[in-house]
Amino acid sequence: SSAQEEEIVMKTTGRTPDLPRGTLDRAAFLALRDVVYAAPVAPSVASRAVGLCRSSRPEEKQATAFVRQYVAWGAGPRGSQNLVLAAKARALLDGRAAPTTTDVMAVATPILRHRVLPNHRALSDGVTADKIVAQLLSETAV
Repeated sequence: SSAQEEEIVMKTTGRTPDLPRGTLDRAAFLALRDVVYAAPVAPSVASRAVGLCRSSRPEEKQATAFVRQYVAWGAGPRGSQNLVLAAKARALLDGRAAPTTTDVMAVATPILRHRVLPNHRALSDGVTADKIVAQLLSETAV
């Protein structure tokens, strides 16, 4: 019957997942966050992050033809902030006290992919946010 089939579906298509256990408590997490905030950043690194985000905005003068053609909305100031924070974290994890512009470039895709909104033309041409970020990185090489 329909009821029996629904019961079979409900019993066989789901389970209670094992939730991951935290490895850090709140205090440890906040201490690590403070280490990232305390890491110094050179003005050139901050400038690189800001320049990358500004070049993703189609209305900016430094936007390329590719950005003007395919981007509806570019990364804002929070994109720049998060590029610097992620670059700092990457440098610290690599045993370095401060990030470089290479760190900014390395974290750009995961930081910017949801901050750069492809327009309708991009969608019809198969140009994704990841492709836009990759193009930005290649056009604004260090």
